[in-house]
Amino acid sequence: MNQNMILYPAMAMLLLNLLVALLLLVRRIRAMRDGLNPGYFRFNRGAKLPDYLLSAEQHYQNLHEMPLVFFVLVVLVYLTAEVDSFMVTLAWAYVISRLVHSYIHLGSNKTRWRKNVFVASYGVLALMWVGLLVQMVFAAN
Repeated sequence: MNQNMILYPAMAMLLLNLLVALLLLVRRIRAMRDGLNPGYFRFNRGAKLPDYLLSAEQHYQNLHEMPLVFFVLVVLVYLTAEVDSFMVTLAWAYVISRLVHSYIHLGSNKTRWRKNVFVASYGVLALMWVGLLVQMVFAAN
């Protein structure tokens, strides 16, 4: 399989991150129009944020936590030449689960659904790490 195939899910994950950043900007502008003091953004403290902005801020932070582990994994899979259809499929499953998580968190924000999708994405990521370990162990023998 072409090594570059593992990079496409990573690029899609980056695109999701950029889209959420844009949505965060739009929601910050809306909050300022709704009366939020722009001085709040100097230290991100001292104001009660509207829910629509708070969820976007939290979600943007979340996209810089677990997905970072995904990006590291993608680089390792690429560098170790362990790209196969199993790993690429799991990478796309992770990205899709994070997309669904974003849709829920930034939309209805139903916590049970959000939790279930988060746990599923976490499971996919763990399976990818185990898969890489197994591939590396068998490649060494």
